[in-house]
Amino acid sequence: MARPKKPTNLKVVQGTNRPHRNNNEPLVSLEVPQCPDWLSEESKKYWEETASQLVNAGLIGGVDTALFSLHCDSYGRLVEISKKINTIERMVSHSPNGMEIQSTWWQIRNKLHDQIIKTASEFGLSPVSRSKINMPEKSEKKKDGWEAL
Repeated sequence: MARPKKPTNLKVVQGTNRPHRNNNEPLVSLEVPQCPDWLSEESKKYWEETASQLVNAGLIGGVDTALFSLHCDSYGRLVEISKKINTIERMVSHSPNGMEIQSTWWQIRNKLHDQIIKTASEFGLSPVSRSKINMPEKSEKKKDGWEAL
C-alpha cells in the first residue's frame, strides 16, 4: 500500500519540500472555513477553538470545510455520548440470553473515537502528526539600534 501524499504546505513546514515535484498542485487560500449551521453547539465551540490555530499554522483553508466539519461533528458527538455513558453500568448491555455485552452507546463512542483520530491527523492535530512537522526558524527582524534603548 502506498504512503499517502502530504500537502505541499506541510512539506514546506517540515523542510522536505522539493518544488520541482509539486509544479501542478493547486494553491489554497489560508482562511478559517465558514462553520456550518448544522453542527452541534459542542462541535461549533471546538471549531472556534481550533480553526484559527490551524490557519495560523498554515494547515487549513477555505476548501477544507467538509473534512473539518466531519472532524468537529465527530468530536461534538463524542462529547455528547461520553456524557451519556458516564458510568461503567451504562457501558454494558445484556443480550437476550443475559450475557453482558458492550452497549450500543459504547460502540458508537469507539467508532467516533476512531474517526476523530483519522481526521485529526489530516490537520496535524495529534502528537504523532505534529512530531513529523519541523517548523522553520523565524527570521529575526533586522536590528536598527533602537532595541537597545
